[in-house]
Amino acid sequence: MFDLYLTGPFVPFTLALALLFGLLALEMILGLLGGTLLGLGADPDVDLDVDIDVPDIETFDIEFSAAAPHLFNFAEPEVDAELPEAEMPTTGPASWLGLGKMPVLIWIAALLLGFGVSGLALQSLFN
Repeated sequence: MFDLYLTGPFVPFTLALALLFGLLALEMILGLLGGTLLGLGADPDVDLDVDIDVPDIETFDIEFSAAAPHLFNFAEPEVDAELPEAEMPTTGPASWLGLGKMPVLIWIAALLLGFGVSGLALQSLFN
């Protein structure tokens, strides 16, 4: 039965599905080792607990009501930053498919699956 899928007309579709299952096996092995091909979870989750002892304000004998802000010479900050232009929402086919929002490996896997399954189905139907 599997000899049919290794004949000339079926080879590209069988190769696409074999590549897909190879990527699946590699992703599962890397998932067990704590890695991924997709790039999800690549940012480490670091939780730093910093314990700083700050002196109590009541121990200082400061009279805040006596301060007059007009007596101080505060420098005005110089801002030379340019605001980025607002990005227009894209309405092209690439944004409809979400090409910038999903990992490329998912798109490759979807294309391999679609090509392989549809090709095998059509070749077996017409053979």
